Amino acid sequence: MLESAAGFQKLSQLARNGALLCGRDFISPEIAALIPEENCKLRSELENHFQQRCAKAAEVGVKDFSVAFDFFQAVNSSGYREKLGRFLRRCAGVIHPFGQTMNLVCRIPGGDAFTEWEKTVTFRRELLSPNIGFELVLHPH
Repeated sequence: MLESAAGFQKLSQLARNGALLCGRDFISPEIAALIPEENCKLRSELENHFQQRCAKAAEVGVKDFSVAFDFFQAVNSSGYREKLGRFLRRCAGVIHPFGQTMNLVCRIPGGDAFTEWEKTVTFRRELLSPNIGFELVLHPH
């Protein structure tokens, strides 16, 4: 809705009327999972697109949004985790001036739930950004 003038106008009206706006899948999950592995030029283009979306979202008052990266790979592959960490730190620098929070989608439980949760929390701490949080998706067994 941020890209179309009509959608942007509707969101602006909702925000003026006091609606709390949050973005879901701010970057499509299929693309988000690939970002850390992409070459620098493409990753740079994605970062520019991300910054433009954040600015547009901030104009209508969106303070929180979610992005679904491949968390299973992030907690189990040190190479992917490092690349994702670098990308997320750059994203945190983009959203900080807008006062936004990017919530990383994390499925609970998944695999060995306790071990994965510990790794996820450790990864979050390593990012050292108050602008990055979690969106927990609970899946009962």
